[in-house]
Amino acid sequence: TEHEGVRPDGSRRGGASRRSVVARDLRAGGEPAGTVEILDDRTRVVELSERLHAMDKLSAMGDMASGIAHELRNPMMAVKGFAELLAPRLPEGSDERRWAGLIVEGSAEAETILASMMSLASPEKLALDSVDPQELARAALRLARLGAARDGECRVELTSSVDCPSLAGDRIKLRQALRNLLANAIQAQPDGGRVHLAIAREGDELVARVQDAGPGISQKLARRVFEPFFTTRAEGTGLGLALVQRIAVLHGGRVEISSLPSPLGGAEVRLHIPFRN
Repeated sequence: TEHEGVRPDGSRRGGASRRSVVARDLRAGGEPAGTVEILDDRTRVVELSERLHAMDKLSAMGDMASGIAHELRNPMMAVKGFAELLAPRLPEGSDERRWAGLIVEGSAEAETILASMMSLASPEKLALDSVDPQELARAALRLARLGAARDGECRVELTSSVDCPSLAGDRIKLRQALRNLLANAIQAQPDGGRVHLAIAREGDELVARVQDAGPGISQKLARRVFEPFFTTRAEGTGLGLALVQRIAVLHGGRVEISSLPSPLGGAEVRLHIPFRN
């Protein structure tokens, strides 16, 4: 029998059990004296299996995503460039000038999506450096605030707490991962709320916890949110969390969604990055 449990800290444990009846008399017809149950902790096997499955998906879509991105990038840049040249020649305040601005805006958004697809599909290398978690948190929060203000979602209170030494990692990629996690937490609370980023050393890992006061993530969705192009928002691309997972794997780490509500009442997503010797 396979089963799954949740520990008090919200982490999942996978296991299997086998049960046998023990008879008083081993000959036929003996009365049962009790049972023996053997428990197997398969948590690590389940985690590795899920990670392998996710990597297989990324590999399968790699060529397709890269090919599409390369084919679309040049024409999209041309559209953006011509719209930028056209806008200043149109009357100030006219609908035509506003439309040209919207073309530039949409092209820039499409370029961001294409860059994400290429980043997701290509086997990247890490630019390792000494990363200060305090500085990392400040930069990620600043970018999240800018993004929220641009999207009109700036009613969320952002806070942080950091108690962790420096570690070796890719500064830009780790900042991108935290920014994506913070952006998701903000978008989960369109009417306002709270998001807290807590970074601490736990054993031989840096653990960054992004906690929000939103509606939370169901167990059913938690198994799918890291899949490329899976999203629950009409305006979402489904690439943000897939990129976070890729960045974590590149660092030898992982991303987890707690099965329990965060201290703020919503979801808690944990980014684990091991310290390198």
